[in-house]
Amino acid sequence: MATFRNSGPSLTGATVDELETRLGRELPNDYREFLLSTNGGVPQEQDLSKPAHVGIIVNGFFSLDLADSDLSMDHALTTWAGR
Repeated sequence: MATFRNSGPSLTGATVDELETRLGRELPNDYREFLLSTNGGVPQEQDLSKPAHVGIIVNGFFSLDLADSDLSMDHALTTWAGR
């Protein structure tokens, strides 16, 4: 499993349930488990090696309950609502 820095605070299942209610749908189980185990953040290894012919860099994954951050899922959902 990847190591993350700048992760959000630890989450409970209830917090993820609230997100699902707000979205009106359930999250995939693997993404739900990812949020519960890491709550997003910036992966230590940001370069993806495959596919080799495409250069992909992961800047980070959104976190719940992380205020005033570029990785705040709440901020992104508010900013991009209706688009």
